[in-house]
Amino acid sequence: MIGTVNSPDYRAVVEQQDESVGLHLNYKWDDDAALNVFQRSDQFPFALHDVPAVWWFTGFHPDYHQPTDTVEKINFVKMEKILRLAYLSGWAFGDEPTPPRFVAVMKKK
Repeated sequence: MIGTVNSPDYRAVVEQQDESVGLHLNYKWDDDAALNVFQRSDQFPFALHDVPAVWWFTGFHPDYHQPTDTVEKINFVKMEKILRLAYLSGWAFGDEPTPPRFVAVMKKK
């Protein structure tokens, strides 16, 4: 997941819901300074306005954004887990009295 560094509430809910799904959640791209993955994605304009925005990312691979990135390369078992986790997390957010908060984080250079 990318962007939870700015929303510890979001991360906590997703991790809690993941106890019933069993994905291995990875936050390595939140610490990336070289590729600026978070700033290059569709959710970044929300973060510019202090709105928690998270990218559920399955990672880079040699065919990423290439014509050879075809449907048979999708791990559908993993995709089902991701969708289940996103659904359960969204449901949990809907039951919370307040939405996840945005926390500005200064990165070390």
